[in-house]
Amino acid sequence: MTIEDKAKSYCALVWCKREITEHDREVLNAVSDLEIAQKTPIRVLHRRSQLVRDKKVYRLFAEPVSAHYINLHVLASAGTYIKELVHGDLGRTQPSIGGLLGVECDILQLDVTNVFDNIEQALSPKEGDPAWYQVTLPRELNKK
Repeated sequence: MTIEDKAKSYCALVWCKREITEHDREVLNAVSDLEIAQKTPIRVLHRRSQLVRDKKVYRLFAEPVSAHYINLHVLASAGTYIKELVHGDLGRTQPSIGGLLGVECDILQLDVTNVFDNIEQALSPKEGDPAWYQVTLPRELNKK
């Protein structure tokens, strides 16, 4: 198993410059196996080599928070720069969430919610396991 096999899920609080419509959420929720090209982000360019990294966004799930905010659940290949996926990093990540919606977007909060050994594990949970976008507490925190 290599890093290329792994997938991660994230939950991001995303702000968009205009109101997010039901159609916008449908566009995001329809994403499946989206191939993206990410140049080394500006924020890490001083410590990482300048490369174009081909990554995959397996799924997106957008939940409305308010008019300009969504909780965006992302399932992507390990090593994907999620912040840049949202705002596009001045065109260095193509496509981006902002690009898909045609609006300026930014990320306010980002949490890793799960790490999967492979994408099949994420997309085919065992009976009783949560879906990839559901956040669950560790068992020891879930006890009352």
